[in-house]
Amino acid sequence: MTLKSKIVSALALVLMTAAPLVAQDFTVDPAASKVVWKGTKVGGSHEGEVPVQSGKLVMKDNKLVGGEIVVDMAKMTNTDLSGEWSDKLLAHLKNDDFFATDKFATSKIVFNKVTELSAGKYKVEADLTIKDIKKPITFEATLKNESGKVSGKTDLVFNRAHYNIKYNSGSFFENLGDKLIHDDVQLSVALVGTKK
Repeated sequence: MTLKSKIVSALALVLMTAAPLVAQDFTVDPAASKVVWKGTKVGGSHEGEVPVQSGKLVMKDNKLVGGEIVVDMAKMTNTDLSGEWSDKLLAHLKNDDFFATDKFATSKIVFNKVTELSAGKYKVEADLTIKDIKKPITFEATLKNESGKVSGKTDLVFNRAHYNIKYNSGSFFENLGDKLIHDDVQLSVALVGTKK
């Protein structure tokens, strides 16, 4: 190798090393992803799933730096009941007492700030939008990046009263007794994304 070739190779290496790392979007696969909801009341609970409609996880230097997930509220399911009772519960959850899915078909979460806590573990500060009401939410998430595919998990809780969902809520009504439905709604989220 000539001296000129060595200089050119050295310069190319320096430029490659100094080049800024570019963030990469990983498209969320709705079929491989899952959002499980759980609501509790005096003496019981209900749960089901909300299908992921679309989303992305943003990676830079093999670390999570951003993301956005949209879920299809109109296709919410219930898994702890069956038949007529399940149909009645879903009809109620989708009407104006709760999520009014005919008016607000989707909900979404947008990551605003991601802080790495340890390898593969992050604190996420985000905005959660339900019924066109946007509120901040913070949660911890774990993420793996293997062979061009990322998989992430988190458990988070949102307060339905913050989204003006008043039905049998102790934040809006007193003396509900055993008709009380708790404000906190639990979500267990598992996402799989592939590189664009």
